[in-house]
Amino acid sequence: MLGRRISGFSLIELVVVLTIFSIMIAMGAPLLAEWQANGKVRSVAEALQNDLRRTQAEAVRRNRQVAFLLTNDSPTKDNPAFTPAVSALNWAIVALPLALSGETANQQPKDAGGNDIPGDPLTGVILNHTQNANSTTMVTADANVLAICFNSVGRLVASAAPIENAGGINCAALPAGTTQRDFQIQRAGANRPLRVQVRLGGQIRMCDPGRSIATQPDGC
Repeated sequence: MLGRRISGFSLIELVVVLTIFSIMIAMGAPLLAEWQANGKVRSVAEALQNDLRRTQAEAVRRNRQVAFLLTNDSPTKDNPAFTPAVSALNWAIVALPLALSGETANQQPKDAGGNDIPGDPLTGVILNHTQNANSTTMVTADANVLAICFNSVGRLVASAAPIENAGGINCAALPAGTTQRDFQIQRAGANRPLRVQVRLGGQIRMCDPGRSIATQPDGC
């Protein structure tokens, strides 16, 4: 009867394999962290794009101007005051009173008896999007743009009506020679910032500022 030889790893072979495996992990860790950061940038960009479209849809649905603002606060219907910012983690959607209507900020719809109807307010904060407090994904608007407004047909407009919840600012007109507002989304560790563009006519799109729209459809 022939003997059967049982083979296996020697200690030296095991050490070599573990060493190579450790080197591969060390080399791949920065790439993994970069990939995760890029993923978070895209997630925030998609949320921003969706909420800009919701702002536009609410303006059409409510037949009134609705504003979109960046902020580091978390406004609600019950606590609507907040400070707008050009660069921030969060944002808010605010419905504005109709001009010359006698409406006030933070007004709820009322029934025939004058009682508030539960649900979305007639004016005031409709939605706030709040990122995790530890997030480093920043959204930055065009210089000095604290608010943009959509009108009842979904176009960008200037607004003389003060946004009372945001310190009385209003939506400024587009600077001469420009046809859009841009929002930049970036994060520490990410190598692919993204941009969300809102055009005067109401078109909203996300694009990659590192690519040219002349050659690639997702470029800016």
